[in-house]
Amino acid sequence: EHSLSIDAQPYSQHTAFVFGNEGGGLSGGQRAICDGFVYIPQFSQGGMASINVACASAVVLHSFAHWARFEESKRVGERFV
Repeated sequence: EHSLSIDAQPYSQHTAFVFGNEGGGLSGGQRAICDGFVYIPQFSQGGMASINVACASAVVLHSFAHWARFEESKRVGERFV
């Protein structure tokens, strides 16, 4: 399958995300309903690079929010309000 880096911001106006688990990824049924796939570039010297699904979803959703130009939440000092 062909997947695109989140660095390319390959999103469209109406986007839903499906995240697979760390071990088996997405099931065949889940893959079948997807229009496209993205990956998070990883930087390691050999070995297996892996990101926990909760961390991966945070990275992908942040990338999408940036692409969609969502308004940043207001802050007071170091706290979001």
